[in-house]
Amino acid sequence: MMQSESNATILLIDDAPEAILVAAKQLSGLGELLAATCGADGLRLARQAQPDLILLDARMPDMDGLAVLAQLKADTATRDIPVIMVSADGGGAHCAAALAAGAADFVCKPPEPDVFRAHVLAQLQRRPAGT
Repeated sequence: MMQSESNATILLIDDAPEAILVAAKQLSGLGELLAATCGADGLRLARQAQPDLILLDARMPDMDGLAVLAQLKADTATRDIPVIMVSADGGGAHCAAALAAGAADFVCKPPEPDVFRAHVLAQLQRRPAGT
């Protein structure tokens, strides 16, 4: 867990620890960063921590990102948390499927650091005042 002066909490769900480290470095200073390396742990942490934003890998071995997204959106405790789907498979069908399933945004891996940070900031700025 990393702390910052911001009150935002961002949950990173990715099966690749190195991808989590890269994202954490790129998002340094935006808030508290939490991480899970599998879908089940990510779902548990999302319910427990109620993050302001979830960054979700589209391809994971135990449960793919669309399955995790479906469970997040079906749960009243997590359905309003914005999710940015992140995928190395590019846009196209994956992007359309993620957005149709309720993702707030879609970013291709590896993301350009400034663009990635801008996507995250855009979602955080949509939070209701006082959160």
